[in-house]
Amino acid sequence: MPNWCNNSVEITHDDPAKLQEFVDAFCSGNLASHYIPEPDWPNTPNEKGKLPTLRKDKEFGIRADALMWYEFDGKQDLRWRDWRHDYWGCKWDFGGSEDDREGAEAFLKDGGKIVYVSFDTPWQPPEPFFEHLESLGFEFEVDWYEPDAAGQGVIKSKSYAE
Repeated sequence: MPNWCNNSVEITHDDPAKLQEFVDAFCSGNLASHYIPEPDWPNTPNEKGKLPTLRKDKEFGIRADALMWYEFDGKQDLRWRDWRHDYWGCKWDFGGSEDDREGAEAFLKDGGKIVYVSFDTPWQPPEPFFEHLESLGFEFEVDWYEPDAAGQGVIKSKSYAE
């Protein structure tokens, strides 16, 4: 069970369509994978050129719904976890839900150019993800707080105007 890191984000972009895309991706709950899609792990060979096999579990049958059920030579395939940590900054995808749409879109009305959202990530803020968004022209400030480890901080894009 992870310690949850609370992320409060103020984000803007010169192109209103890019902000709407951000809101749509956020409300899908798959914000990270929308902007940084991960490889198709079951069909991606490892460094030895082997494809992973689906582990068979006697109690549950075959579980193709989770990447953790793939293995190489009897060992769990953890490439997905390491990749996500490197590119997203955390183990799982994140975002909100359709229930958050009204609040997120409220700031886009009447020509608004700033969106405010909040979400949780396991253990730490998704810093590599926000570095990628900055390369796409987004400006942002992320206030994060991880209460169990008493960690907190701010991540800002270089051009973020206060």
